[in-house]
Amino acid sequence: MRGIRSVPSCQLTEGDPTKTCWVTCTRYPNVDVTIDGADEVDSQLNAIKGGGGAHLQEKVVAEAAKKFVIVADYRKDSKLLGEQVMVPRLSQSGLVPHPSTPQDDPRPSEGDNLAGSEFDTNEWLLFSYSIRVSCRSSQKQQWTKGVPIEAVPFAWKAVLKKLQDLGSKNANLRMAVAKAGPVVTDNGNFLIDAPFGNIHEPAQLLKDLKLITGVVEVGLFCNMAEVAYFGCEDGSVRIRTK
Repeated sequence: MRGIRSVPSCQLTEGDPTKTCWVTCTRYPNVDVTIDGADEVDSQLNAIKGGGGAHLQEKVVAEAAKKFVIVADYRKDSKLLGEQVMVPRLSQSGLVPHPSTPQDDPRPSEGDNLAGSEFDTNEWLLFSYSIRVSCRSSQKQQWTKGVPIEAVPFAWKAVLKKLQDLGSKNANLRMAVAKAGPVVTDNGNFLIDAPFGNIHEPAQLLKDLKLITGVVEVGLFCNMAEVAYFGCEDGSVRIRTK
């Protein structure tokens, strides 16, 4: 599409040689619309992001936009953030992970707006097609690690202790899979995953976490999104607006 410029939110997309329309927030500090995924979305459109470790850049781009739109599959839809965090339960073989809520309950919350949007017909068709293809081809797994927190490397242990004091007893440093050692973000920082259970006041938790010295950014996106599109298992699309 001509005349459209896109702002990437991580080095993975920024380095794609097939995308000649990439620009930066430095050159374009004001963005018309941000369309991004989420690891979990609650009934008020607060979201957890950072599963890919790029929530700092993603938040900069989202805050620069006039409108923030979330696109995700139905398993990312929760009434409260943290509902999908794995908690231990006893079995014959000992402690095993167990979800705190049923994994296969895609029913909408009361007050969900299931029809209508601010997008025109062509935009809606594009969204609908994209969501259905994504939903059918993905694993559609729930986010179970809590709140991603980016911290400067030399302070990660101190940050971890503060997180445990705030109630995240199982907070831990995210370790890499394809290499030894911790995950390193595009900004050269470490990631800590901090489960807090059900988060009733995400905006307040965000403030508390941002006050910890050594924390660079928190993967809580509060009061930012205007609409969320959830691709359902049957190929339909559920719409939620404020």
